[in-house]
Parts: sequence; structure tokens; C-alpha cells
Amino acid sequence: MIFFKGKTAAPDAGRELAERLAAVLRATSDAVVEVDEDGTVVAANRRASDLVGLGSASLVGLPFRALTDGSQTSLSAIQTARRHRRWEGELTFRRSDGSVVRATVRTEQAGRGVVWCITPPRATDPREVVAHVRQALADVPLALQAFDLQGNVIATNAAWSELFGSSPQEATQAANVLRGGSVFGPPHRTALEQAMRGEAVRLSAFPWPPAHRPDAPRKVLDVLLAPVRNPDGVVQFVVAIALDTTEQRRLEDELRESEARYRTLIEESPEGVFLVEDGTFRFVNRRFAQMFRVTSAECVDHLGPLALCAPEDRPKLANYLRERLAGSGPRATVAFTAVRRDGSRIECELLANRVVLRGKPLLLGTVRDLTEQRRIAEILHFQASLLEQVQDAIVATDWEGRVVYWNRAAESLYGWLASDAVGRDFDALVRPEAKDTLARLRHVLARDGAWRGELQHRTADGRLAWLSASLSIQRDAQGRPVGVVGVYRDITANKRLEEELLQAQKMESIGTLAGGIAHDFNNILGTIVGYLGLLKEELPAEGSLHRYFEVLERSAMRASELTRQLLGFARKGKFEVRPVDLAGLCAEVLELFRSTLDSRVTLRTDFPPDLPMVEGDPSQLHQAILNLCMNARDAMPEGGVLELSLASVIAPDPTSGEPPVLRPYVCLTVRDTGVGMDEHVRARMFEPFFTTKGPGRGTGLGLAMVYGIVRNHGGFLEVDSEVGRGTSVRMHLPVAGTRAAPEEEGRTPVQAGSGETILVVDDEEPLCNLLRDVFTRRGYRVLVATSGDEAVRLYQEHLGRVDLVILDMTMPGLSGEETFDALRALDPRARILLTSGYTQEHAAQDAVARGARGFLQKPFLISELAARVRDALQED
Repeated sequence: MIFFKGKTAAPDAGRELAERLAAVLRATSDAVVEVDEDGTVVAANRRASDLVGLGSASLVGLPFRALTDGSQTSLSAIQTARRHRRWEGELTFRRSDGSVVRATVRTEQAGRGVVWCITPPRATDPREVVAHVRQALADVPLALQAFDLQGNVIATNAAWSELFGSSPQEATQAANVLRGGSVFGPPHRTALEQAMRGEAVRLSAFPWPPAHRPDAPRKVLDVLLAPVRNPDGVVQFVVAIALDTTEQRRLEDELRESEARYRTLIEESPEGVFLVEDGTFRFVNRRFAQMFRVTSAECVDHLGPLALCAPEDRPKLANYLRERLAGSGPRATVAFTAVRRDGSRIECELLANRVVLRGKPLLLGTVRDLTEQRRIAEILHFQASLLEQVQDAIVATDWEGRVVYWNRAAESLYGWLASDAVGRDFDALVRPEAKDTLARLRHVLARDGAWRGELQHRTADGRLAWLSASLSIQRDAQGRPVGVVGVYRDITANKRLEEELLQAQKMESIGTLAGGIAHDFNNILGTIVGYLGLLKEELPAEGSLHRYFEVLERSAMRASELTRQLLGFARKGKFEVRPVDLAGLCAEVLELFRSTLDSRVTLRTDFPPDLPMVEGDPSQLHQAILNLCMNARDAMPEGGVLELSLASVIAPDPTSGEPPVLRPYVCLTVRDTGVGMDEHVRARMFEPFFTTKGPGRGTGLGLAMVYGIVRNHGGFLEVDSEVGRGTSVRMHLPVAGTRAAPEEEGRTPVQAGSGETILVVDDEEPLCNLLRDVFTRRGYRVLVATSGDEAVRLYQEHLGRVDLVILDMTMPGLSGEETFDALRALDPRARILLTSGYTQEHAAQDAVARGARGFLQKPFLISELAARVRDALQED
């Protein structure tokens, strides 16, 4: 009951009544709400609080209408109860969680207020619901399972159990769809929760059994989750309905595949396809419409074959169609001239066959455009005649790689005639490197349409040729790849020149590094050797210390031999150039070398008389020839033949990179019958520190030094080698323009100085101090400059009083060559003796040619230095 209570009741008079009323409210089983005359709740019992989901304290003070669903029906009922004070009926209330409850209501007048007595609907016993659901599902032939809003399975019928392979008791007992206790799993949780909220959900293509049970027969199901509501619209449980659609889906898939194959076969056919009934087209494919320049709508049900035929050929075509429809006559084609809708004519070939559809005979046929075929044949013939005249090899293959075209240039390049190549697999024919196969490049062509690059193919004689290739893909009218056309140009000679240029550049770079190291090392050795010489001069010649210092001096000079080899490789060591008798030089080398040969090695020589002189530094050439002989000896550990021969030849320099110019050379050939070299060793044989000899048997500088010396002399090397057959090295040196000058018979003892002034110019301060001490002890006056600028300044200050300048050619800042030019500008008659750890190409030679008094290679002995200084001072 609910009471609308007047506001004028006296508190004292009604206290006892209020207490009794409160006790009644607590005791009654109905929900009771007391409402005053303004419609505000002033009292409510616990049942009322439970009904709307609010505490009693929260209810008091709320408008009563706020407890209802707010519908117009509920508001009208409240107004009626306030007017008439007595009213019975049904009213819908909204709970605090948003759900609604419909209840039976009656009102009683209580003073100015009203008491509302609300009887909630009786709760259904869950057991009754479960029993009712199980009974309802049991007799249904569909596979059904029901579960409550907590996911607990409450009913499973026999059809469901049979479909999923379990008994009804197993499928129902302790199963929960949200916890994986049934056929549903984690992937289905979202759909299950949607159904519990009242949404109908369909799970299409539901696979059964799951993937972890591969042994069971596979099924494809459709599962519908249908929520079931009570009369108030509240979801009570969900029913899952499962249908086995495996066979249906299989049939649908087969039907779709069959239709797709048929449509593809007909629509993508390269020939026109048609179906004729009663002389009228009932179907034409895309190619047919394109061929006759009509649309399918214009043709089907409106035109027939005779409408597209030229008048002069209609009788022939009509007779052919009549015979084919009757099933008589040979199964042959008929050629006719067709007239398109635009008036143009084409030559066609038609083939028709009788078929029966729905008990009626029809004609199914194909038609080919011979005009296009003939035009393409003429174009191809013309193009082929052009391709035969091209100088590049042109090869066309189908998409599987079989050769379909091979021009004359391809015959010349590969060595196979077209008759031998056409029809063969291209990769099998030319045996390309693995990375260059047409099969590997096919996916690139399919993606990009074209490819350019360099390939390596083998010719008929087994030669591996470098080719510049341009490949393009050929497609049909539908854009599908059908072949590859390749244009190939032989660039083997160019690649060889590129490799030789790269090798020369690499050797030049390494040579620059080696020359720098040798320069610094020679400066250090120069100081060491010089001071060792000074110390020797201070010691008695017969003493043991003097002997010790001689050993140190010889060791330092042996170290300088290593730097000399580096300088030879770096092409920085040709300093004293003069005509050289190469035959005499070879004889000198062999005189020293013969004693080192194994008795099993036979030495042979062939030095013709009257060979021209070569231009070079005898010391450097001596070292190069000796190294070639030593390499040949070491290549024959078991013995063999070592042969040296000389010949006068006219040849171009193949490594110069210039247009070929014939020049006269003297060629020294050093040939052995040793182990030979493979391609890997040959590619690296001139690299410094590369050696195939064992530890302690070689530095790897020998051939590198030979290469540097020969190139520095304007010559070149050629090497032929075969594993197990031996090696031949041909050293070409340019012929000299003059004969050799006779060598000096001897040298007189070096005189001491007599007060001459010497200007020492070197950026190495220790070396400057050494030279000051050396020349001061020998009676000279010494000026020292550690840079080119300082040298020029000192020379100008002492102009006319400097008798000799010893100038280092390699200095930072003002270089030795620039300092030389500056000094000669001050005094054209200045005596200048050049020295360096190494010198740039031709720099020392040019300076000597312009008046320098000679060149002295660091490190040098003090005795050698004193002699060269004395000679320079005595020259006019």
C-alpha cells in the first residue's frame, strides 16, 4: 500500500499512529509506499526498496513518478489515483539498474495523502524453467542447446548430441559455454555475450571438430544464438540452433567453381564463341563482340550469322549452317567474308556443331578472325627481316624459356645456328651463371615489365662471355605474360679493360700508401745510418766497438732494401735513368743467382746479340729481374726448367688505356715449368704482401715491386700461367734513344771541404742536425732550413755565398720542386743536390734535366754523401 498523507497532522496526536503504521509496513509482504499530497515519498518499507533497487533513505523525498518507467500510461495512472484516492491496476516500475518490473497496484486514501500497495509478480522457480525448456527441446528434430545468462547449459536435445558426438547428459552436465565446457570456445565468447544481452547472433561457417581433433570427420555448421524472453521482455536464457551445412556448402562451392570455369573458358577464349537458336544468336562471348564491333545486347536475340555475312557469301554460309544443324555433312570449317556494323570487312573462319538444350537442337560454334592473323603474320615477317639486320643478338623465348627466335647476330655471338637453338631451353643452351638465369629473372620481369643489366653466358665453344642485356616481357591482349625478348651485346673486351683499369687504380692507391711509409722509414734510417757513420769515425778501426757499429750500419742498410722494394712497387724509385744493356744486366743477375739454384733446376738463356738498349735505372731493373728469377725458382720445389730469353718487339701497351699505339720494346721472358697459378692467385699476384709461400719464405712484395718498377719505366707485364704447367712472365721495357755511357773505372779518395758554404734543406730536424755535424767535421760551413720558405729566405740573405744546396724533394708547404724553382729564380747557376726518401713520378728526373747536380736516395752512407757533395762542388 502507498499513502498520500496530508501535511497538517499534529505530531503529538499522530505519534502513536505513526509507530503502529511503521510496524505494519515492516511486517507486510507487499511493497508499501506512502506519498503526500504533492506526490513525494514520505515513507516506504523494505519490500519497496527491494522492488526499485534503492535504500529506504534514498526513496524518501523522491517524486513517486520517478519510480515508474515514465511512460504516459504510468503517469496517467498516478494522476487518476490522486484524483480518486482509490484505484487498482498495473503499473510499470524502473529499477536503479535500468530494468523494469510490472506489478499489480491498489491505492487507499490516508488523510490528504495516498498509500500505494504494490504486489510484485511472483518469481518463477528456475527448476520449473529448466524442466520446461528441456521438455520443449526434446521433441524438436533440430540440434538445440539452451544455456542461462551465466553460461550454464540447461538443456541439450538428442539431435545436438548426435551432431556433436556426445550424449545429452555429457553435453549438459557441468557444462558452461563461457568457460569452454561445451562446443563453444574462446573465439565465440563475444557472440555468446551478445546473445545473453538480447541480440540474435549467427555464427556462419562454424568448424567442427576443432583443429586439435584432426582425426574426426570435418563438418561446417551454421549456429544461430537466439535469446528467449519472458512476458516482460527480460531475457531468461539463450537457445543455440546448429545446422550441418557441410554438404550444402560443398555443392555450392562445386557449382561456383564449375560456373567460373565455364565462364572463364568461354569469355576468355581467344576465339569468338556463339550459340544460335532458330537462326538468331542467343549468346556471344566478349571476343565475338569485339571481332564484329557490336555489343552483346545488340547481337543477342536480334541478329543471326547471316546478318553479319557479306551478301556474296550468304548462300555458302546458310548451307553450311543448315547441314550442321541437321547433323549431316563433314565436321569442317567454312571461310567467309563478314561485314561489321561499321561497314568494314574481315576474313573469318567458322566452325559450328549441333547441340541439344531443353530438347531443342541448337548450333554452338566458334569464329576466328583470319584478317588479323594474316596481318600479324605479315608484320612479324617484316619485323623478323629487320631483326636479322641488327648487330646485337636478339633472342625471343616463350614464358617457359624455350627459344622461339634467334637472329643472325645471336648465331655469331653464341656459335649456334638458329635451327639448332629454336625450341631448346635458353638457360640449358647458354649455361649462364646461377644469378643470371632467365628463370631467376622471370619474376622481376613479371613485376617490372623490363630488366637491364649485365649477364654471363657461355658460347658453343665453352667461352664465358660478358653481355650487356636488355630484357622485356611480352604480353597477350589480356595482359598475361607469354614470352621474353632479350637484346644482348658482347662486352667481354670492355669488362677486361675495366678490370685492368680497376687493378691499376688499386695498385696505384696501395703504391701511394707504400711510398709514404717508405719515405718516413727512409728518413728515420737516414738519421740512424748517418750517426752510426759518425760514431765509427770516432772509434779505432781495429777495435771491437768499430766492428759492432759496422754490423749495425749494415743492418740498417739491409732495412733500407725493404723500403727500396716498397719504393719500387710504389713506382717512386726510378732516379738514375740511362740507357741499359738488358742482356748484360740479365747476365749479372744470373751470375749472382745461379749459385742459389737447386741442382734439379736446368737454367737456359737466349740473349740475341745487338739488342737495342732500354731506358731505366740499372739498380731497379736488376732488382726486378732478380725477383722474377727467384719466384720462378720457388715455383719448382721438385726441379724443372728455368728459361730467360730476350727479344726486340713492336707492341702496344695493353694497360695504358690509350688508343693503341705501336712502340718498340725489349721483351724479357722468364719461363718456368713449376706449379703454376689458378685464377684466384693470378687476380691477386701483384698485390703487396700477398704470397702463397709458407711462413718465413716470402714477404709478398716481390711481384708487387716488379709491377711498380716496370710501370714506372713506361713498360708493362704480361703473365700466362696454368696449374701444373708453369708460368711465363713477359716484361716489356721501352727502347732507349741513345747508347749506354761507359762506367767510371774508379773513384779517387774524397777530399775534405775548404770552407765552402752548404745550405741543408729538410723538414726532418734530426737529419738536418746530422748533416750539420757531418759537413762541419769535413771543413764546410753549414746553413740549415727546415722548410722551403726558410730555404729561399736564407739563400737570399747569403746570395752569392752559398756554394751548394742539399734539397729534400718531399716537404710540406713549399715542396722540393717549388723550392728548386724559387732558388734557380734567385740564382740560375745555383748548385742543387736533390735527396728524398722517395720522389714523385719524374720530379727528380725533371729537376736534374733543368740543372740539378744529381739525386741521392735516402738512407745514404756518409762516405757516399761526402763523395756526391764533392762531385757537385767540383762541377762547373
